Amino acid sequence: MQIDKTSRIMANVEFGQNIEIGCFTVIGAQLPKAWASPKNDITLIGNSCSIGNHVVIYEGSKISDECFIDDYCRIGSDSIIGRNSMILYGAKIYQDVQIGKGCRIGGFCCNRTSIGNNVTMMGRLIHSYREPFGEWSKNEVSPVVQDESIIGCGALIVGDVIIHKNSYVAAGAIVTKSVPSHHIAVGADIIHLEDWHGTLTSDIFFVEMENPY
Repeated sequence: MQIDKTSRIMANVEFGQNIEIGCFTVIGAQLPKAWASPKNDITLIGNSCSIGNHVVIYEGSKISDECFIDDYCRIGSDSIIGRNSMILYGAKIYQDVQIGKGCRIGGFCCNRTSIGNNVTMMGRLIHSYREPFGEWSKNEVSPVVQDESIIGCGALIVGDVIIHKNSYVAAGAIVTKSVPSHHIAVGADIIHLEDWHGTLTSDIFFVEMENPY
């Protein structure tokens, strides 16, 4: 295990083998007293994980085996990162977020977001903030992203919506309603793959989806 001497490991952290941790990183950081206490007492870092510089992983989180956490990332308390996932530069993951296996996650994930397996997510998953002075961080329903989906850079997924399996959200799209499987969300439109005439249909992602049943 290689841990830079400038990094700080808090109490109740358990490590697997072959761990690398960069400089000025905090593992097992405690939540402010005004926030809710974490559900889990132990912060777990699995085998063969690489954690970059200036990363903060809060208490109660679980980082599964073979994950890569890039520089300047935040992972909130009680969050779970699945095996062989990558958390990309500067990503902000808040409390109780569930991320599956083999994912590539950038951007922003609000509290209680659920992300399936083999997802690429480069946008922002946010609450709708319908009651800005209420307990939106605890009570509002969070977005769900199912397996094998792609969300492009700068896309905005707002509130109680589901990005269903094998769907594609284009960069810069604004999504306020659920996207069915095998659909493309572009701008504010949701279009079935068969009705899409853009160059995306030649992508291997869609070639593999042509006969999904």
